[in-house]
Amino acid sequence: MSSPLSSTSSADDTLAHERTSNGKRKQDSPVLDEPTKKRTKITSTSSFTRHPVFWAEDGSVFLQFGAKRMKLYRDRLALHSEWFQELFDKKGVVLSGEVEWSIPWADVNGIDLFELDGTGVALEDFEAVLTTMENAINFCYAKPSFAFMVSLARAASFFRFGKILEFAVTYLEQVFPEELGEVTEDHIPVTQATEAILLGRNCDLPQLLKRAFYELARAPEIETCPVPEVDHVNMLDREDLTLLINLQKRLMTAWLKILTFYKPSDSCPQSTACTDTTDHCTPFLDSPTVQNYRFDPILGLDQLKDSIDWKACLCSACVKGRLDWLDQQKVTLWEDIGSWLNLGVDDTSSNSSDAGAGCNADT
Repeated sequence: MSSPLSSTSSADDTLAHERTSNGKRKQDSPVLDEPTKKRTKITSTSSFTRHPVFWAEDGSVFLQFGAKRMKLYRDRLALHSEWFQELFDKKGVVLSGEVEWSIPWADVNGIDLFELDGTGVALEDFEAVLTTMENAINFCYAKPSFAFMVSLARAASFFRFGKILEFAVTYLEQVFPEELGEVTEDHIPVTQATEAILLGRNCDLPQLLKRAFYELARAPEIETCPVPEVDHVNMLDREDLTLLINLQKRLMTAWLKILTFYKPSDSCPQSTACTDTTDHCTPFLDSPTVQNYRFDPILGLDQLKDSIDWKACLCSACVKGRLDWLDQQKVTLWEDIGSWLNLGVDDTSSNSSDAGAGCNADT
């Protein structure tokens, strides 16, 4: 027995390529085809195949993507999705801002049929929402894949499935946490970081961007500056590729500047001031670590702290001062990364309850 419900992201806000100061895209062109004030009723329905899973014999609405048709329960869709509630109430019309969009529809033996190809939402993404609505309890036992959750977020954002979107965003925020302390030696795959940036841009989820960009910048696959021909990364638009290249340059510059740490302190409280620490630091400066962390200075700073015997060359006061300085460099650097990516302060406090106002499903 199948069970029908559905979701995708909101036709409300279509997002374009122009960035605002908080890293979001401004509206540019609509996701759907040209809007019309008239309802588009289909005079004859094309051939179709039944969806192998989402076909309820007693369903009350047909939804179709391409030649694949689903038979679902309209009341359940309307209960969970503002978009579908409006679609059903207005018989094929959804209000997006001040524009009414017409969704092709037909009456099939007394049951409404809506063709959703014009939304730009992929069938696979919509299936992720239906699966979640029917089998979410299973996620307690088997964690969904990252790809599934990306599909879920895209669809839930577009079709305004509020609670499902919150669930998807919470998951994604755990994969790409914004907190500095969450950056570890465990790299997030390039494919996932790229998807997070695309999702952050197109579905208004800027809280994913800082960590995702940092993961791309420090990825072993992207070891040269500028970015090499890495297939998945090239899915990003030109503006974000430029941001990535500039981020790598800035990280490397910051790392080289930090490496002046070995200079003696100017404020040593000892009567005989601590002197140059070069002899103790030279082994570190000559090691592969300096090169390995040129695009990952956050963790490079940890290596600096742990790899040098500071007590052998500095008094206790200067040791504390030096380690405190290194810790502060991490905090400052993490804040600077947000500025370099044009992410506003508001983005750092984004939460899943108000994120994802609308997803550009065409991307």
